[in-house]
Amino acid sequence: MTRRKQNTKNDVRGAPASALDKPLEEGINKEKLRKFRELLSEKDGLEQVGEMLKDSPDYIRIVAELLGDNNNPIVRKYSAKALGDAARNGADIAFALDALVKALADKYVDSSRCASETLWALIRKNKVAIEKLSEALSSDDADVRWGAGEMLVQAARKGFVAPPAIDTLSKLCYDKNEIVRSRAIHWLSFYARDGSVRAIDILVNAMCDPIKSVRLTADNDLSKVTEKGTVEMRVMISKAILNLTNSGRLMREAEKNSKTFIDAVKIADELLRKIDKIERKAA
Repeated sequence: MTRRKQNTKNDVRGAPASALDKPLEEGINKEKLRKFRELLSEKDGLEQVGEMLKDSPDYIRIVAELLGDNNNPIVRKYSAKALGDAARNGADIAFALDALVKALADKYVDSSRCASETLWALIRKNKVAIEKLSEALSSDDADVRWGAGEMLVQAARKGFVAPPAIDTLSKLCYDKNEIVRSRAIHWLSFYARDGSVRAIDILVNAMCDPIKSVRLTADNDLSKVTEKGTVEMRVMISKAILNLTNSGRLMREAEKNSKTFIDAVKIADELLRKIDKIERKAA
């Protein structure tokens, strides 16, 4: 799976405390938490933790708690990995799902990658994991929103789960975070390739996004749909561009930001030219 490029320093996510200093979940023994934290501070402890998780599923709660260890990203990384190994060995790690989804936003890239891999191992056979990821699309954390969306869309493309609803993804296309918007636009391009008029309309409207990288994503994905799509798809794209022009939105964008306006007009013009060229060649 594609993962975002992140700062790989030992990020502490703005919190001063380790898992040992935080209020603990009911039923978690502090001494056992300390022992697991020591084991998961280095790779050599993974095997022992794996055996302990086999013997006592209750330890899943402790490892899930360590996913939020703010002082040690290595502990977070190996906690996520230990949970993934346990799940692949048949353990029920449902209790850890919320913590794993939150870990998608970990600024230490190895931790977020291990959490993602663990969730990926679950998504094919665990309905609760799918539900948690779907709920995460509304998270307050932008990294969680796009990480969850990425997993759900990729899983749907591989046939593991039903595709997220267009309504859900369309909301993310207007997300306040530009990375979330850009990724959501790319995800919707798969629906556009399947002939969704609504997806095509959203992609065309994204040509007017105030952020250049988002406009370029829309341009790139619309170009691919234009080149690889059917005659009907090209007709739909042409109509959507004309609707955008006639709606007056382009002129409003010109008043707000001339660069956005120029880019949008350029993208629209190039797409219409490309469509015309393809149709002439096919005639």
